[in-house]
Amino acid sequence: MAQHHFSLTAMPGENEFYPLYFLEGEDEYLLKEGVGLITSKYPDAAGSDFNFTRINVSKSVGASYVYAACRELPFLSDVKIILVENYQKLPSSEKEKLYGYLSGGIPKTSIIIILNNTQGVRGKSSVSGKKSEASVKSLGAFIECRIDEKKLEQWLIETLKQSGWKMNRDAAAALKSRLGNDFWMVHGEINKLKAYCSGKSEITRHDVETICSATSGAHIYQITDSIIKGDPSAAITAMYNFTGNEDPPLSLLGYIKKYFTGIAETDMTFQNTKNTGDTAKILKKHEFVVRKNIEAAARLSDESYAKISDILVQTDYSFKKSANKKLIFEKMIIDLCNLFRTGKRRK
Repeated sequence: MAQHHFSLTAMPGENEFYPLYFLEGEDEYLLKEGVGLITSKYPDAAGSDFNFTRINVSKSVGASYVYAACRELPFLSDVKIILVENYQKLPSSEKEKLYGYLSGGIPKTSIIIILNNTQGVRGKSSVSGKKSEASVKSLGAFIECRIDEKKLEQWLIETLKQSGWKMNRDAAAALKSRLGNDFWMVHGEINKLKAYCSGKSEITRHDVETICSATSGAHIYQITDSIIKGDPSAAITAMYNFTGNEDPPLSLLGYIKKYFTGIAETDMTFQNTKNTGDTAKILKKHEFVVRKNIEAAARLSDESYAKISDILVQTDYSFKKSANKKLIFEKMIIDLCNLFRTGKRRK
């Protein structure tokens, strides 16, 4: 058991600082939210590329990289932040090495944030790996990045409150029932509520029922992510999970158009800023979304953007003319997947 155990709904206090934060959870969005809450405690480091090091660990990128980063001194700041992503991919031997490095003393100039995404990896670590993991957690603050279903309504209320919005509990209950536990979808619907309820003093149940989609476990993100990966089978399956095997609604095409517009917008902004953090601030998007969009944009040429536009326009036209909506959307998904799988990449 970690010496200092927290959760997203009970984070370390404003004046409570640790040399290491170990974040664990199965939801990528909640892990990133946890990172945001922690880095906000160190604004001088978080806002500077010189004082923010991201290490995506793997079999070939291990404990020595973290050790080397800890030895680097911050620039015009008291501390530097070292974000260690995908801890779950480290071999047990590397986890032991990492604990050996860190237990010897974390430099006062370093703040280490470790992300352990446990989705689909439970039970895969060796006994020694699990022991090392528990030891690393004990060196600082262990934060479980999960939202208990019973606390989800309160989390929604508090999340909106932090942005200056008021939502009553009846509205929070309605939003919870319509969204399930897909937090990327939750984030999107919250932003939609903010946009449509601008000027109102309180978001009500009526607002939620009028504005928010009843998703019933739908995963728009899974559709678009599968398209980017060039996997038509996964994308079509996700589409029917969204529609309940019914004809796709025209609003789904709107979601997909908005997604690709977001990629283009992110790409253009990033070409000017050359920095994901600055791009996220300008576009008011989560940095994880910005990075995903940049990864997608890197696989597209100017010619590819034009082809995407043609595919979407043709789908829109065919949807309004044909009775076979499923076939039209399946063709659109296959064409988009083929474009990402075989299209010309940016040099």
